[in-house]
Amino acid sequence: MRIKHIEISRYGPLENLSHSIDSLFQCIYGPNESGKTLLIDALLKMTLGRKLRKPLKSSLNRVDEEPKGWIDLQVDGTKVRVDHATSLSDATGIPPEELRDIFVIRNSDMALLKEDKCLDRVADRILGLSSDSINLIVGELLSNGRLISSLKLSGIGGKKSPDSQVDAAKKLIDEIEGYLASINEDELAASERNLVELSTRLGTLEQARDELEIARRYKEFLEFKSAVEKAQAIIEKQERLPDGFRQEIIQALASFNESCSHITYHKRRTEQFGRLMIVCGIGLGISAVIAIMNSEMAVGLIQSIIILAAVLFSARFWLQSHSELHKSEKLTSQLMEMCLSLGNKSHDIHEAVNFLNERISFSKSATEALIGTLAIIKNELKLKKTAESVIIEQAQAEIDRRRSRFIKPIDTEYSDEKLDAVVGEIKGVKEEIDTHRGKIDNHSKKLQYFETVSQTVDFESVPVGFSSRSLDSVESLKHFTEDLNRFISYIEEHAETCRLAISIFRQLGVEEQRSVSELLSKGSRAAELFNEITSGRYTDVTYDPEKRQILVSQLSGTQFDTVPLSKGTRDQLYLAVRVALGEKLLMGQTGFFIMDDPFLTSDEHRVERQIEVMKRLVQQGWQIIFLTARKNLAEKIVSSFGTDYIELKALPLS
Repeated sequence: MRIKHIEISRYGPLENLSHSIDSLFQCIYGPNESGKTLLIDALLKMTLGRKLRKPLKSSLNRVDEEPKGWIDLQVDGTKVRVDHATSLSDATGIPPEELRDIFVIRNSDMALLKEDKCLDRVADRILGLSSDSINLIVGELLSNGRLISSLKLSGIGGKKSPDSQVDAAKKLIDEIEGYLASINEDELAASERNLVELSTRLGTLEQARDELEIARRYKEFLEFKSAVEKAQAIIEKQERLPDGFRQEIIQALASFNESCSHITYHKRRTEQFGRLMIVCGIGLGISAVIAIMNSEMAVGLIQSIIILAAVLFSARFWLQSHSELHKSEKLTSQLMEMCLSLGNKSHDIHEAVNFLNERISFSKSATEALIGTLAIIKNELKLKKTAESVIIEQAQAEIDRRRSRFIKPIDTEYSDEKLDAVVGEIKGVKEEIDTHRGKIDNHSKKLQYFETVSQTVDFESVPVGFSSRSLDSVESLKHFTEDLNRFISYIEEHAETCRLAISIFRQLGVEEQRSVSELLSKGSRAAELFNEITSGRYTDVTYDPEKRQILVSQLSGTQFDTVPLSKGTRDQLYLAVRVALGEKLLMGQTGFFIMDDPFLTSDEHRVERQIEVMKRLVQQGWQIIFLTARKNLAEKIVSSFGTDYIELKALPLS
């Protein structure tokens, strides 16, 4: 595979570039601002095509257009023309990634781009393997089985991760089974039945209580109405005596009663002292006549004085008794007039006294009854001191208002004993209800808790049908544990299936990695070339499939990776690897290398050595397109190869 002609009519500012390549080594010198980098970009775009990986594709966008032109190549004796539409990959069947990774050396670095992946792809290509496919399948199995690389259930995603979901489901099963073991289903069912029965009983009792309450209020209404009617009757019948008149009658009766107790005595004394005064008067007259007749004036005078004193004494007591009798008569007349004023026409004082005593007693009872009745009404209406007429008026309004509550007839007979009995029974039933409801409420709270926690289990994440159910009974909890076990089984069994498949594919991957090591093993073409390039200082180039590293062996037998190597030695190693891999890809044929200033960091001695390496490659049939921006290096190289270099002209200023 040789590049025979490069034709670029336009690529950005690069125009009309046309060069034929006749030798196996062609140096192209391009000073700064001559388009050397644009030329490399154009070559890569035309040879590699559009399907480039991002690491290299991003560096080809210095000019946002496709190059106009072509490259003529000779492949297996046949002329092939490639451009931006038809790539070298299309012509050779070699993927553009492998063409890029092996045959293009950019940015002064011989190292392979993403070394392990490059070796995997080349091995797949050469040996008919499929490392990328295996890795892709393993990745899909990890994703599908919800596993991490260690084959444990993934913990990514927090509570939604498979690992957390399985743990949550197992914990929930343990909680549900523990709860089911702690309860007595028969007792719980009995409590539910009893609660229904007791609730019905409570409703009946509360209805009876309400009816009794209505009956009580109706009884109170009737009592209140009766009290009002009684008060109205007392007021309307005028059964009460005015306080002053009643007191006057009481005093008159008291005086009359007191007078009556001495009337006989005073009558007798009036008669006695009346007769005594008559006798004394007669005696006085007789004494005076005798005294005159006997001319005993002194004696007659004394006798007259004594008799006169007796007369005066008798007159005093007579007047006193007569006054008491007059007073009694006056009281009798007063009492008779009082009876008459009250509409009673008594024939004697005794009838009058009896009538007045009865009337006072009746008035007293009526007054006390009215006072008591009004007190009841005022207390019922929450009234303070108010006139009787106002109290009765407000009481009548209250009767009308209360009457409207009792439209239907009240058939229930009220008694405090009945109400107390019903209230006591209600209390007992409520206590029983509270006991059973406590058990059921605890059960309901537990069901609600399980319902809430069940929402954390992502049943939709597994392709197993789960019927939507509400956790509202013991039976539903049992069915839910079955769902949880199915959920866990699916995840774990599916994960286990994926683990088995992954282990199989990983074993295949290990076998393939071992196959990659066949490309770089003891006595391989890379080892042979590296030994030759380093003049026998390094004997072997191998590949460690586990560490995915290229290893080298010294003549002493010491083996190590590429890190300790100097940059020059490392460049020689990777050039040997590229040549070995290229020959494998080209089925033992040689091809070309496009090198972009690979010796920028090399000293004079190392450049000499690297030129010798390139000479050996050319001698083996490899074509090298060497691009450099250093004129002295271009002159040194062409003098070594005996060929002239192509010089790129400065680009026109824009």
